[in-house]
Parts: sequence; C-alpha cells; structure tokens
Amino acid sequence: MKNWTGKFEKGFISLFTLVTDALFLPTKSRLLRWQRCLQWGWILALLLGGLTVWIFFLNGGQIQFMIHDWPKEWGYYSILKQAVTDGIIPLHSTSVTNTPDRFMTNPETVLSPQIILLRFLEPGPFVLINTLILFTIGFIGCIKIKQRYNLSPFIFGVLILLLGFNGHILTHMSVGHSMWLGFYFLPFFFLQLLHLFENNYGKSWAIWTGLILFGVIIQGSVHIFVWCIIFLAILLVISKPHRQPILKSLILTILLTAFRLLPAVLQYATIKQRFFPGYLSLTEIFAGMIADYSPYEAIRGRPMGWWEQDMYIGLVGLVFILFFGLYPFLRRNRNENMLFKYLPLYIPGGFLAIFSLGYIYLPIQSLPIPFVSLERVPSRFLIMPITMLIILASIYAQGWMAERLPRLKERVIYLCLFLIFGQDLLQHARMWRIENLARALPIPERILQLDIQIISLPDPTYTSILWISAVITMVAIAYSAIQLIRYRKS
Repeated sequence: MKNWTGKFEKGFISLFTLVTDALFLPTKSRLLRWQRCLQWGWILALLLGGLTVWIFFLNGGQIQFMIHDWPKEWGYYSILKQAVTDGIIPLHSTSVTNTPDRFMTNPETVLSPQIILLRFLEPGPFVLINTLILFTIGFIGCIKIKQRYNLSPFIFGVLILLLGFNGHILTHMSVGHSMWLGFYFLPFFFLQLLHLFENNYGKSWAIWTGLILFGVIIQGSVHIFVWCIIFLAILLVISKPHRQPILKSLILTILLTAFRLLPAVLQYATIKQRFFPGYLSLTEIFAGMIADYSPYEAIRGRPMGWWEQDMYIGLVGLVFILFFGLYPFLRRNRNENMLFKYLPLYIPGGFLAIFSLGYIYLPIQSLPIPFVSLERVPSRFLIMPITMLIILASIYAQGWMAERLPRLKERVIYLCLFLIFGQDLLQHARMWRIENLARALPIPERILQLDIQIISLPDPTYTSILWISAVITMVAIAYSAIQLIRYRKS
C-alpha cells in the first residue's frame, strides 16, 4: 500500500511539474509536443475567456441606452447607421446631446471600417461586436509582446488580465464611453517605444507609429490619442538620440489624422471645457487601483463619478506592477543594459502621473492649444503610466523568472495568486456590467432621441475644411504605403 501511495505521489508530482513547465517556461524553451499544445491551449482559453467576459459585461449587446452617456452613443450610432445604409456622408445632423450639428467635427465618433456592420446591426449588437474586434486587436498586440520578449504563458496571462480588464476600460465602457476602445491599441504603441529604446528600429518606425495612432483616432478615442501625443512630445524633449524618429512620427501622425483633427479644431478651438480636479492624494490613487467600489457607490459625494478614478487592478496586480515595474531601481547591479535602457519611458509616465493629481494640469489645460484643453478630467492620465508599468513589469518578471525557475511549492503559490487576482478582476467586471449600472442609476439622466437624422445645411467653410483635410490624410496614407513597400524591398 505504501509503495502504491509513494508511486502515485511521485507520478502526480512528475505530471504536475511537466504541466507547470508548460505554463512557466517560455514558448521557445525545449518542450514536449503536448506541452506546446498546452501552451497554445492556454493562450486560446485566455482569448475565448476574454471575449466571453465582454459578452457577459455588455449583456449580449442588449444595452439600455438611457443611462449616463449611452444616449450620446445612441445618437452617434444612429447617424452612422443611416450614413452607411443610405450611402451618404453625415455632414450635419439633428441635435445629439452635448454635441455639435456638424457631425464630422466630433472626434469621439467611430469612423473605422467596421462601421459598415451598422448596415446590418442595431447600435447595441454593434457595440458588442466592435468591442470584441478591438479586444482581439489588443490581444494580438499582447501576443506581439509575448513573442518579442519570450514571455511564458503564465506571465502572458497576467498581462492579458491587467490590460484587458482593468477598472479604467471596464467602468468607462459601462457608463457609455465606447470611444475608449482605442485603448486596445496601446500594446502596439508601447511596443514601438520599446523597439525605439532598444535601438531596434528602422526607417519604418515613424510610419508604423503614425499608423497606430491613426488607428486610435478613427475609433473616436481622441483622449487616448492626446495622451499618446503628450507622451511622445515629452520623449522628444528628453531623448536627444531619438528625436529624429519621434519628430517624424509626430509630423506623420498629424498628417494621417488631419481629416479628424482639422474639422475638430474648427468646432472646438474656442470652446472652454469645465475642469474637474484629479486625484486629491496618493491615497486616492492607491484606492483607485485596489478599492472595489460598486456602481451604487459611484456618485456619492463626488464631483465626478467613480469611473473617472477607477483604475482597479486588485491588490495582487498592484504588488506585481510596483515590484516588477520598478525592478530596475531595486537591482544592485546598475550596469545591466536590458534593465536600464527603458528608463527614459519612466519620465513621460511620471509626468502624466503627476498631471493626474488635483489641479496641476489646470494651467496647461488653460493654454490655447488645440485638444490639450479637451482634457478636463486629469485623473484619466494615470492609465498611461499604469499601462506602461504593466508591460514593463511583465517583461522584467519574465527576466526574473529566467534567472531562477520557480520550484514546485513556488509554482503552487503563483498559481493560487493568479486565481485570486483573476477572481478579483472578474468580480469587478461583474459588478460594473452595464445591467448593474442601469439598476444603480434607475432614473434616466438624458432623454433618448429617437428622431435623429442626417440633414443638409449650407456650410461652405466646414465643407472646404473637410475636403482639404481628407486630401491631406489620403496623401499621407498613400505616402506611408509606398514607403513601407519600398523599405520592405530594400
């Protein structure tokens, strides 16, 4: 009996070791075929699980469009549906809440190719499909990071959960900010910056960076676009060796996005946005990352809803990004290139973190600079340094694990922490799903306008700017395509 028990225990430990090898060893490690299949099965499970969470979160596309900012979204998608169905450009529209009648001046609307789906879908199902598409794009960006830095499936799982389901993206989607989905282009944006500071970039770097930001702006993610531009602008000032590619990327980005920026400047150049204070203390910042407030507590005694401060990643997630994200500063050997070549990224990240506090950003917001004045809720800035830390922490954590492969007991602890961490994020997603928000805010804040229509008005200045900006964008796209083909052949 003892021999049988001993053999069973030995066999179980051996099998558990082989299975966890597949999770904790990078894909490029020497593994058995079934272990490689297990690794790719884990990745597929993360993708399907993520898509399932979003379907659950958005109630299968059955969205109540009368809550908070969803009436605006209803108006945007109703106009776009009419445009793609009738084959007309929506130059003007009947009034949508808090938006101009010059529809194409609004940088918060989706103008990416997937809007053609509105010809066949109602706004609710379209929001769901669009979310699944953009989550998948973000997932592919994380795959690129995984391949580039040889992340293990375990670290990749942490990366996906933190980037895919942090409180910032979830709560903004819950209250009707579907333009926030451009967030899922950030893995590509930061991957470009990592290439830059590895000096592993070519002539096409500026073009690809511009095209990534073009992808952000056509999702209507103007706020995320502005944060990326601020990030690049600070790098332009502090990083002398990389000024040329950064400057080229900024110029090309402006040209590629001219069809959105120039009309928006026409409309918003003279509009003064009301400013709200950011986080009032470091304590509030940490609360934003670990306090699991529900929609019922979102508006009690606050000038802005909690969704403007919610960066929830849970206690385990916070420890992960603080320890590994600041790992280079904890090392005794400060001559390690791998660890310290990314340090310039911490400077714009630090600036954006500081901007998210109180009224610090107010003097900048008051400057007569297009789009800078749009940023009236500075707490939102914090998601940029958090996203940067998530990606860097994943890379540094993989390097840390490569130095000392976790032993059996450590693997059990890490897997238990992963389950706790995943449960925390899923619990937060469950609380903030749109159905629960509708219950928490039962009284409609705005009237749902069902008679929104595209209309025709004489407006020569607006029309001229639209055509000029469209030509600039088309020329920039053609130039980018030609240059990419040229660089690929050379």
